[in-house]
Amino acid sequence: MPPQKDVLLDVLRMNPSMEAAAYALPIVERAVPYPIEDLGSLLAPFARRREVKVGERTVNAEQVKEFLPEECFPIADREELISRLVMALERERMSVIASLPRR
Repeated sequence: MPPQKDVLLDVLRMNPSMEAAAYALPIVERAVPYPIEDLGSLLAPFARRREVKVGERTVNAEQVKEFLPEECFPIADREELISRLVMALERERMSVIASLPRR
């Protein structure tokens, strides 16, 4: 039987947004203390760079603004941040899928 860590990683990989959120979480937590009061605070990781690599995805500040509206703030703790990150990443993923040509 594989170690629990490997099982958890396999489960996360089944949903690309959850996997990306797992990579994004420590980036945000290193840059911004809780509570995260507003969108401007969450953009701190972009202060010195245009894009942030989160797993296999690259995210820029404009995407964060588009897919994580001000109504999602404040973010009180880690659990809320994970929820908001997954939601925003899913919104972005669904927008890409919606833009694909239909057969």
